[in-house]
Amino acid sequence: MATLPQFEANHQPPDPPSADQVRAHLRHVLESPAFKGSKRSQTFLAYAVEKVLQGEQESLKERNIAVDVYGRPPEANLPDDTIVRVGAREVRRRLAQYYTLPDSGVDSIHFELPAGSYVPEWRVLHEREREAPREQQVNPRSPGRLRLLAWSFGAVALAAIVASPFLLRQDPSEAAFNQFWTPVLKGEGSILFAVPAPVVYHPSQRATLRDEELHPGPPSLGQRPLKLAPKELDGSDIVPVVDQYVGIGDMVAATELTRLFSRWSKPVHMRLSSKLEFTEMREAPTILIGAFTNRWTLELAKAWPIRFGLTPDRRPTIEEVAGQRRVWALPEWKDDGSSKDDYILVARVLKSTTGKPLLAAAGLKQFGTEAGGRILANPAQLGPLLRQLPAGWEQKNLQLVLHAHVIGNAPAAPDLVGWRLW
Repeated sequence: MATLPQFEANHQPPDPPSADQVRAHLRHVLESPAFKGSKRSQTFLAYAVEKVLQGEQESLKERNIAVDVYGRPPEANLPDDTIVRVGAREVRRRLAQYYTLPDSGVDSIHFELPAGSYVPEWRVLHEREREAPREQQVNPRSPGRLRLLAWSFGAVALAAIVASPFLLRQDPSEAAFNQFWTPVLKGEGSILFAVPAPVVYHPSQRATLRDEELHPGPPSLGQRPLKLAPKELDGSDIVPVVDQYVGIGDMVAATELTRLFSRWSKPVHMRLSSKLEFTEMREAPTILIGAFTNRWTLELAKAWPIRFGLTPDRRPTIEEVAGQRRVWALPEWKDDGSSKDDYILVARVLKSTTGKPLLAAAGLKQFGTEAGGRILANPAQLGPLLRQLPAGWEQKNLQLVLHAHVIGNAPAAPDLVGWRLW
């Protein structure tokens, strides 16, 4: 916590603010014009303040912030990645700007992010400080604040500083990632997730008991496959189970994206695609997880230039129905669901038939869906892919087709093999 300022002998320093007071002031700061235009600065400051309130200021290290706030992988090469340092400078700049706003004169608490530190400090302003002109309350330890205060009196000078490459230096992949998500995050309300619940087949009770009779031991309770010969089974032993399971690839994709929106303080609402009504998608931006197990992906993708299909022998495909008319299909199709490759379709349709932004992360198999979710949630993966697109993609509908090798039932980093803008 910050050292309390020195006061005259006849003035007692104010009591430290409570956690509720700090959080209330934080909300006021984050909702101000100084911060409202930067989701990342909002997230950075909120994350750091909450860590201090929880007594976890020791965890405010560059790597932890890179992972938790900016979505960097834990193994990221931070000496070459300046995103946290640039983000901290941006927070300091916006705090300095905030404390020159007229509305900040009602504040009784003052935030600061000291230079060279990621641990925010705060203090209660003495009555004399609150009555003093705002320009006299700038902390002399922070020369950046003094400079920014001076710049605020000259529009030309301010414009020159804002245009400075040093201040605006930003990781290109991070910038592309933000441009991808900005249209989706506009407005209030939650993001709707349409998650598939594939039909799963259980063995009948008769088949289970027969298996245990022929293979004595502890009850398997679904932990191992049946070892019955085909002649021991008939059609009644295959029992369909609906709306009770979610695939592992769908689960990973939904989890990664939920974590992303949590960092942005954006609520999400999960719905099984089999239970989701079209009218619900008209009320919120929707993310479609999965393809052939998600009825809404197959239905809404019919209007897209790249969509899902089937080969004559019923193998799933991703098909471009305009332009080059390409088809991407798995080289082999196994009954057990395994595959050495997968293709992924990532889509962002800014104004779909629902009237709201619509996104999709879907593979031909579960491996691709998992990879699609991870890509959408990670600037280090999505950013470089977007940078391969022609200029102007930011304001257009887009689809990316990706190919990933599957190693040990996990997708490797995918390659871009096709794209479409419209």
